[in-house]
Amino acid sequence: MKRVAILGSTGSIGRQTLEVIRSNTDKLTACALSCHHNVPLMLNQIEDLGVDTLISQSAIGACGLNTYEGEDALVRYAREGDYDVLVVAVVGIAGLLPTLAALERGKTVCLANKETLVCGGELVEKALSKGGLLLPIDSEHCAIHQCLKGNERTDIRRIILTASGGALRDMPIDKMASATKREVLAHPNWDMGDKITVDCATMVNKGFESIEARALFGVSLDNIQILVHRQSIVHSMVQFTDNTYMAQLAVPDMRLPIQYALLYPDRVTSLVQEVDFCREPLTFEEVDAARYPALGVVLDCAQKSSAQCVALNAADEVAVAAFLEGHIALGKIHTILRHTAARFDGSIRDVEDVMRIDREARLVAKEGLC
Repeated sequence: MKRVAILGSTGSIGRQTLEVIRSNTDKLTACALSCHHNVPLMLNQIEDLGVDTLISQSAIGACGLNTYEGEDALVRYAREGDYDVLVVAVVGIAGLLPTLAALERGKTVCLANKETLVCGGELVEKALSKGGLLLPIDSEHCAIHQCLKGNERTDIRRIILTASGGALRDMPIDKMASATKREVLAHPNWDMGDKITVDCATMVNKGFESIEARALFGVSLDNIQILVHRQSIVHSMVQFTDNTYMAQLAVPDMRLPIQYALLYPDRVTSLVQEVDFCREPLTFEEVDAARYPALGVVLDCAQKSSAQCVALNAADEVAVAAFLEGHIALGKIHTILRHTAARFDGSIRDVEDVMRIDREARLVAKEGLC
């Protein structure tokens, strides 16, 4: 029985992780939960599943539970808690420190937090030398992980990340910059949080996923291709040196990569339905750079330095929040990213570097909102 701790249990990934646990009670049990704001839901989850540990950055005072409270609660639990698998599904840079702490203990981390690898990929690589295991919880990197089983990394010619194209994929390009919040959040294939849905519309998420793939699988950005695949059935592909391609296919449902990571290396029956290959053809298109200027900014900056990756992540969080609050137009996001990243350079030596650049980049990005 694997004891699973979930950092971010009330978000989309956290709730679906609990669904997977409920459907595999003979193999999985939830032992600890955390949330940022939705404390009532987390307390209901704790009662429903009989969880014995609560993690919160604010004081809750729940009776009869082991509690980790305070600003450093996530890190302290990752460093000290009794768990087998840590699911990191919190939003933002907050995922980096608990991920490092768990890996340094030799634990398994199921990572659903892009910022950790975008900002601290080199630090994660060092932490993995302590014997921990990192399994990605997203459809693209989970797909690549499966395609590479039984194959050598040196045999990779190219990684192909697939993208739905987001909610604005068919909107006239000249109208995209002024797209409304409602239009941007109407994702055609996936049900996700607002932040990632905006990142899908700008395709910033694919730039970040490219950086993640570089960190996870040891390939250069030059050997990563992005294709628009509207059906979201092929979750990503690997091209090998002999021009053989391997792909992982499934209906678009996040419970599948979550279950794969939680139960790895075993496979069991899932809650996910089968693919109906006769329903519609599978199509692939090149990315239109004019439609997604923010993607070009991310990939260009990621080639320059790890400091710019940290700055990009911080700037994107600031810019997307400003868009969702109605302070800026969608079309301004890519200019804020470029403006912010240009102010930073160099490599990342330690966590303190990441946190310093993150703080400074947020200030620069906020200047760019004006």
